[in-house]
Amino acid sequence: MAPSAVPLDLGSGLFPWFIRKLVYGTPREMTPADIETVIRRFAHAASLASEAGFAGVEVHAAPEGLNDAIQQIRAITDAGVDFVEISGGSIEDPTFSTGPPPPPVEKSARSRAREAFFVEFASAVRSEFREVPVVLTGGLRTRKGMEVALAGGSCDMIGLARPAVVNPSVPRKLLDLNIPEEEAVARVEKVKPWSIAGYIHGY
Repeated sequence: MAPSAVPLDLGSGLFPWFIRKLVYGTPREMTPADIETVIRRFAHAASLASEAGFAGVEVHAAPEGLNDAIQQIRAITDAGVDFVEISGGSIEDPTFSTGPPPPPVEKSARSRAREAFFVEFASAVRSEFREVPVVLTGGLRTRKGMEVALAGGSCDMIGLARPAVVNPSVPRKLLDLNIPEEEAVARVEKVKPWSIAGYIHGY
């Protein structure tokens, strides 16, 4: 099921066509009733979170969309939220992408020292919304890097996504000061794509 009945484009030729038919097929277009069901489910999840005393908004960081994001966050915070989370690893980190990696972008030493993918974006949000806690998620892997992000005022809290999914005990490890700095790392092994995927995409 998808917003439209458009099959995945794996390229031209018989082999991509066969893989698309065999593995993916063509999605069924959502009906108005399907869309209403999805809306109700999101609303239900939000109400459960609200009843539990939890209300936040996740903002996917995109440098070209900063002004739009600020306007959206302002509208949402005016309605009342407990925090704003900045995330969106697929935009900047090529390891999130299914296609060939883009050319490397040269970063300053200061930027490299700050592990978070979106620390600049988070800083911009923080400067606009001083009264709302900011959670920064994406790219943070070491205790030192997290301390730098917090001390720099870019965020109030750190979000761990993939590291905590792979190893739920990793936050405890990072917070244990008896563990040396060089070992206080949330490691996540890169998942290698199916070998045939590279052939299909031509890289």
